[in-house]
Amino acid sequence: MKLTLKICFKYAFSKYKAQRTTNILIIIGLSLGLAALIVISGMMNNLQNFQIKGLKNIQSFDISVKSASLSAEDIKKIKGVETAFEFLDTAVLVSNKKNGRNIGLRIRGLNLDDIKNTRMMDDIKITNDFSSINLSYTLYSILDASYLSELSVTFLNDGNTMRIKADTKNLYVSGFYTSSVSEFNRNTAFMDLSSLKHIIGEKDLKIGVFINGELNKVESEIKLLDPNAEIINWKKANNAVYSALLLEKITMYVFLGFIFIIISVSLKNSTTRLIRNKSKETAMLRALGLKKNKVVQIFLEQGLIILILGEIFGLILGIIIQSNIQTILNIIDFIIRSLTGTGTILGSFPFTTNLNAVEIIISCIIIFFIGTFFIIRSCKKLNKYEIMEIILNAST
Repeated sequence: MKLTLKICFKYAFSKYKAQRTTNILIIIGLSLGLAALIVISGMMNNLQNFQIKGLKNIQSFDISVKSASLSAEDIKKIKGVETAFEFLDTAVLVSNKKNGRNIGLRIRGLNLDDIKNTRMMDDIKITNDFSSINLSYTLYSILDASYLSELSVTFLNDGNTMRIKADTKNLYVSGFYTSSVSEFNRNTAFMDLSSLKHIIGEKDLKIGVFINGELNKVESEIKLLDPNAEIINWKKANNAVYSALLLEKITMYVFLGFIFIIISVSLKNSTTRLIRNKSKETAMLRALGLKKNKVVQIFLEQGLIILILGEIFGLILGIIIQSNIQTILNIIDFIIRSLTGTGTILGSFPFTTNLNAVEIIISCIIIFFIGTFFIIRSCKKLNKYEIMEIILNAST
């Protein structure tokens, strides 16, 4: 066993310069590829978690419920529910009476206390109050509005069409807000729930629910209390965004997968070249009584040594980079700033990573099997030849 392993290491880092250089380059390629996968996957996970957190906290909540018989207090009693509160969404056309600028958006009616006392406060910052209409700073810029600006607000039907009898109110800007979700900032204004109820009624009243238990169990419990309840969870409400995030991640893995296939093919070619260069030694080992399978095992193991070393170095390098990603990006930003005089987003955005151990382990296993497949294909050729054939091929 020790002799076989020694021969494997000798072949993996053969004195034959071209062979040794090729194997070292393959190890470097595997290491950089796996490190890139770890870092990119970690940064993407963190960014997607940040986006999903914002969507769940302010855009759609964990779930929203429309029920004729259940109240927010009833839902709060369900195990796994963190909190529940009433809200109203309605489509409107808003126009700045001073300059005529207008935009179609959604007004969300909420109690200010519900924002302050729930997870929403993590992603929304409110200034002033809800005495009238509260705009995001994005809408403030689009409408060219200011504090106490007078707005003409036309309330639309569910299909965003004008009512038969236009219901237009003159409201004023009573405050501003900002949130972590840019799309939400562009299409949503806030208003006090009781004031909005007074204007459009309670027909479309819904209950927003934050959950600290299992989503499916809470949905089932609500259905038991009211079989006719309309329940929309955050995945359904943000289906397009969630699908796009999922596709983004799949595309990244497919792209990196092709890189690893190319590296594995290089490893196969390297093993084939090694078999050809070591044909005389192979014949000698066979002549000394070493069985065919044992010879194949030597070349297989030398390929696996290269593969495993590449993965080990890749894991170490990836973990080091992702642990110091902000420092590395700040250094890159400093170099670019020094050379061009202009900073980049690398130094201004707080990049962090969220390492998913399961994803990394699965990736390493897949890379190992891809590499092993190509190595085995290369080593199988050894079983086709007898000793004299190997010697004859070596001499020609």
